[in-house]
Amino acid sequence: MTQLSKYQHTAKRILELEPFEVDMVCFSNISNHTSLENLRQRANECGTTFCIAGRLAHIDGFPQEFWCEDHFDFTGYSTELCGKGLMSEEWDFLFSMNWPDSLIEAKKRAAYVLKHDASPCTSEWEDKWGYGKK
Repeated sequence: MTQLSKYQHTAKRILELEPFEVDMVCFSNISNHTSLENLRQRANECGTTFCIAGRLAHIDGFPQEFWCEDHFDFTGYSTELCGKGLMSEEWDFLFSMNWPDSLIEAKKRAAYVLKHDASPCTSEWEDKWGYGKK
């Protein structure tokens, strides 16, 4: 078996996520993550939502190296995690705030990445993958 790329490894982790309420926009608002204590408190509240990168960061304990001044750098964390640049097609396919708030849909995208080690052509995203449909 071939070794997984960072991108595929991240997709595999997404496929293994336990159910949670996905919110691809609101959790990453800087005002929501001004301290590790604030993040941990919000993460333990009933009904807390996360974007996909936020959930992975929570599982990883919000690593210290991604704290910048007074906030957690979710974009730095997610780009390092998957090995793809912020706003690249590959990064967007897993983490864009324009995806539906659905773990099932996120796992479908992750399954594609795990199989192909790439994102599909962006011209397919809206009709085939639900991009921009909240």
